[in-house]
Amino acid sequence: MVSFRLLRASARNLYAVLSSSPPKGATKNMKYHIRVKGHLSPSWQAWFEGVEIVQEEDGTSLLAGFLRDQAALYGILLRIRTLGLTLLSLESCEVPENEK
Repeated sequence: MVSFRLLRASARNLYAVLSSSPPKGATKNMKYHIRVKGHLSPSWQAWFEGVEIVQEEDGTSLLAGFLRDQAALYGILLRIRTLGLTLLSLESCEVPENEK
């Protein structure tokens, strides 16, 4: 059984991984579109690793951008949960190197 204390330490380690430079050989060829319920101010963009925040007319916010790996994606999802936002959808697409 994993203790709550270990889970909290794991989350802290995840933030440290997100703030470090990408590992050698890592590529940013995955673009993500994450839709949440409610309007999220674009001022949160820096806290969300520079992912673009767009307020949609239907009362949702779209977070879109390139993430270096799945750990970075997990960090964004953890921050969405921390703010108590409702995740509506998550889409990813691989972008060829020459189209970035």
